Amino acid sequence: MFLWQEILSDPQGLYDLVSEMPVTQEEYNRVKEVLMTWDYTQEMLSEWATDHYKRENTHTLTRQESAVLFLYNHGLSYGPQYLGWISSIYLKDKTKWENVLHRIKNYRNPNLSVIESSFEDTIKAHPQDVLYLDPPYFLSGDMFKGLYPNPNFAVHHNDFDHEKLRDLLHNHKGRFVLSYNDCEEIREYYEGFDFYYPEWKYSLGNGETRVGKNREERNSEKDKKSHEILIVKR
Repeated sequence: MFLWQEILSDPQGLYDLVSEMPVTQEEYNRVKEVLMTWDYTQEMLSEWATDHYKRENTHTLTRQESAVLFLYNHGLSYGPQYLGWISSIYLKDKTKWENVLHRIKNYRNPNLSVIESSFEDTIKAHPQDVLYLDPPYFLSGDMFKGLYPNPNFAVHHNDFDHEKLRDLLHNHKGRFVLSYNDCEEIREYYEGFDFYYPEWKYSLGNGETRVGKNREERNSEKDKKSHEILIVKR
């Protein structure tokens, strides 16, 4: 379990470090390679199907270093995606990134803390509380590819115990809101709860139309629409 309170309590320090980094393709590539050789990244991708992301020389980052580099990489990425590629909007208009950084600089929420823990421990530790849960997608049927941290290596979607989450929530005494991808299995898992179907279009999907004819033949408008379900216990 890791408490990131020291990062949240020093928004000025985080702003100072990130704002020193230029928004350029060269700097983005440099940061991306540092994160690629981070031992955390290499451990995350150790069993991935390809060696494309494998790096022999790994190193450790402090929490502050990892927060700074991740913020820069993820915030500027198209999608956004971890270890993806830089979004052209930030290269064309630097004020957009400056606005993001100023929101960080002005952040104030002394009552918020962020803790990393397993969903099993978290749910069990809050048996009467209202929960909001956003688990990895259930990969089957129409949903064959995860999104985070990057669709090229959606490692958080692999081997996630959807059945354990289901069982814990069926026994949870408090209320909850659960967001999932809409599929038959998930609707069966949570039969008896309230279902809602929000609608939007993914910005990442809009960009994917650039691949041309093959995507047109697959009906790109359909691909871009949301396929989410909100499951609510009142």
